[in-house]
Amino acid sequence: MEKSEIVTGSLAAALPDSINLRRELSETHAEDVLEELERELVGLAPVKARIKQIVALLAVARSIRNALDRARLRHANRHFEQAGPVSRDDLMTIDAPDVLTSRVFDLDQANEGPNK
Repeated sequence: MEKSEIVTGSLAAALPDSINLRRELSETHAEDVLEELERELVGLAPVKARIKQIVALLAVARSIRNALDRARLRHANRHFEQAGPVSRDDLMTIDAPDVLTSRVFDLDQANEGPNK
């Protein structure tokens, strides 16, 4: 096994394959900040509501970035394992299987609810 395969494999294993916004908010300590703002910004309900919206959008953006990183890793692994030459266009194109293999698109898991 080559060094690049080990590194790519360990990176892919380290990245989660599903999105849990509660966990994302918890890991960034956003909920703690929101609770502090709730206590300190008395009478500023519109401001607090907008801050909560922004925090939710940032959590979604982080999850999307992570999902795209995983798709790029799957794309790289697929081409690394390919026997023949890889064209420039192949290297610049992320195909549907690179994205759709994510558990995010597993309808059976989605129907079960968040992280059981």
